[in-house]
Amino acid sequence: MKLSYFTSLLLSFVMLLFLSTFIVSRNIPNPPWFAASSAWTMFLVFVTFMILKTGKIYKYRALFFSIYAFSFVFTFIMHLIETRGSMALTRDIIAANETPLCPVAIPMLIVPAL
Repeated sequence: MKLSYFTSLLLSFVMLLFLSTFIVSRNIPNPPWFAASSAWTMFLVFVTFMILKTGKIYKYRALFFSIYAFSFVFTFIMHLIETRGSMALTRDIIAANETPLCPVAIPMLIVPAL
């Protein structure tokens, strides 16, 4: 569904206000984190505007999910390096049961245990 330029802009502005509340409520003290949060918000508002203006959901949704997947992998690896010093799973880490667990996998582990 294509919307007019004004309607797309208005709804994108509402999205900007909504997402900005998260940035303000977090009260981010670190300027690089604030800049990254602001850039991510602007990207989401841009994707929202383009979806509303062009009506081509598949094109911008694919762009969003591709960037989101890359960002997840990048931040997950950085988190592993920050907390452990390495992203590798050694025998000691596995033996101590300190492997990271994705929340998506929890039901697949709980159901067989029942």
